[in-house]
Amino acid sequence: MTPEQEFLESIKKGDLAKVKCLLDETPMLLHAAGEVVSPLLSALYHRHQKIVAFFLSQNVQLNLFEAAAVGDSKRMAELIETAPDRLHAVSPDGFSLLGLAAFFGHPKVAGYLIEKGADVDAPSRNAARVRPLHSALAHRDPEVSFAVAQRLIEGGADVNATQAGGWTPLHQAAVHGQVGLATLLLDRGADINAAADNGKTPLALAISGKQKELAVLLRERGARP
Repeated sequence: MTPEQEFLESIKKGDLAKVKCLLDETPMLLHAAGEVVSPLLSALYHRHQKIVAFFLSQNVQLNLFEAAAVGDSKRMAELIETAPDRLHAVSPDGFSLLGLAAFFGHPKVAGYLIEKGADVDAPSRNAARVRPLHSALAHRDPEVSFAVAQRLIEGGADVNATQAGGWTPLHQAAVHGQVGLATLLLDRGADINAAADNGKTPLALAISGKQKELAVLLRERGARP
């Protein structure tokens, strides 16, 4: 295993001590290309926040995708203002800047990108085909997820847009029991009886996932099983 491979593997495992040790020996590892994404993005994807914090403490100059993922609005503005075409950049793993900002829960950066003209409904260029709104609903903090989703919808995001499998944002809200988000989506015109490719409706998913409060909401709003 090369030092670069060992470094990237240590990031995936969340081994901060090993990461520091390897970086002390070879500082340039911080800029390793990785299989697809940078070391910082890898740490973010694997939710190793201590490693993320350590990398950021090294005063690394963030690239576009890292700025979107960590929510650095100042750095994002610097990069976009000097080269506006960067607004439409797509990460090596297929995500737009807006998609990354949405997934990692950064409403301020998302708002900036929308104001600059980012496509609020652009699907990811990978098998998942997720839209920024789907990405926002994937965030673990309901309040953060709501804030980003609201910003996207205000910016014109299609509440009935589908990802791979025919899932709408309401399907996703149903799976996770996100009552507030489901209400927001319904109030903005989400199809309550939309069927995914497998025939499942949001209500069916809420019932099978034992999301009782969400199921009650959907029934009250006229959903069919």
